Amino acid sequence: MAGIAALFISSAPHAFAADGDFQKGSSVKVKFSDLDLGSAEGVQVLYKRIEKAARRVCNDDAEPGDPRWHSHWRYCYKTAVANAVHDVNNQWLTAMYQQKNGQGPVG
Repeated sequence: MAGIAALFISSAPHAFAADGDFQKGSSVKVKFSDLDLGSAEGVQVLYKRIEKAARRVCNDDAEPGDPRWHSHWRYCYKTAVANAVHDVNNQWLTAMYQQKNGQGPVG
């Protein structure tokens, strides 16, 4: 994975964003040039970084006083993690994502 050294994790707009709620669009840069994505340890560290960044952007983007906050946060988090895993495009990271989300191998 020599060409890519970082990715951005962004909050995802929710379906009810049409009325202007939850459209802040936070993003966080996740660096991983220091990791060996061919090793289980490197993939685990990157996955934890992605999860942490997703929590951060989704917390920044949510409005806790809104009754829809929890469903928005959950949607934002899941979408941000899925998009980041897709963007990295590493088979081992994808396999970890699928395992953690109860999905079988794609193919």
